[in-house]
Amino acid sequence: MEIDIKEEQEKIQQEIQQLTVMANQLQQQRQEVINKVIMKQGQLELLDRLDKGNPSADITKVNGVA
Repeated sequence: MEIDIKEEQEKIQQEIQQLTVMANQLQQQRQEVINKVIMKQGQLELLDRLDKGNPSADITKVNGVA
């Protein structure tokens, strides 16, 4: 049984490309989740300030960014 090295290299290269695409998709999804968490934290902070009777809460500092 002889192994076709070129064919095996091509298969491995295709697998690497597929895994790279999957890794990039996961990284993008991770960043989207992080962004949503940051946004929700900012909303909670704003609601907390409003709940404490501070209707003029500085919304320019939501998400910790002034």
